[in-house]
Amino acid sequence: MTALLRSELFRLTHRMMPRVMLLLMAALVVGAYVLLWSASGSLSETELAEEKDHMRLANAPKYGMDIAYQVGFLVTVILASSSIATEYGWGTVRTVLARTGSRSAFLLAKLSAIALFIGCSALVGALSVFIASSIVTVLGDLDTDLGSGFITRAMLSPVRVAVVLLPYASLSFAVALWSRTTAAGIVVVVVAFYAEVLLMPLFEASGGFSWFPEDLLIYQNIRAILEMNAISPDPSLPDAWLGTGILAVYAAVFLAAAFWRFNSRDVTLN
Repeated sequence: MTALLRSELFRLTHRMMPRVMLLLMAALVVGAYVLLWSASGSLSETELAEEKDHMRLANAPKYGMDIAYQVGFLVTVILASSSIATEYGWGTVRTVLARTGSRSAFLLAKLSAIALFIGCSALVGALSVFIASSIVTVLGDLDTDLGSGFITRAMLSPVRVAVVLLPYASLSFAVALWSRTTAAGIVVVVVAFYAEVLLMPLFEASGGFSWFPEDLLIYQNIRAILEMNAISPDPSLPDAWLGTGILAVYAAVFLAAAFWRFNSRDVTLN
């Protein structure tokens, strides 16, 4: 297990793709602040006041980290799916497994490296958000009052982002392993995510779908956890700790499916 983990970490730190992903994440987060600020001149007075409130440093743990989550979602899904699918595409899965006595250890090493990347992406996203928000706050002469609990919210915000990235990264890994293609691991997860986002208003509204337990959906619990970064969290959302448990169950189910499939089938390249 130790040798496998060292191998995965070596590839993670020496491949160009993870570096590009982290740089792209930082660029997109900072770029989002630049675009939002540059477009604020066309807003009405009320909209401009709301936009300034969102972009000031005090609200960076909430609104800025929401941007970091959306970018991090794509980045981690791409890396999680490619980490296992490329083993089949490059034809290396057979040679690696021939040198280790445990398939489970092989997957655990990969998942540990993915978890490390998720943590790094959350930290990069947080640094980008707070730097960009600080610059906008100073240049735009925005309100510098940080509000209550800013330090705690700022420190916990990347942790919360990392937590909410885990279930979709686990699903991406499982789909890519089953299909042996990176594209499937990305497309299936992106479709699942946006299906939840688009269907959520139907589940929340009174009507034919009011019976649906939307509090058990991945996206609803992601919202509940990220909402804890706000100065005044929305009380209508589910409990964040319960949401963390529900997301952990989802991740465990997806990974259990991946382990079962990998351990039960012959290792072939097609």
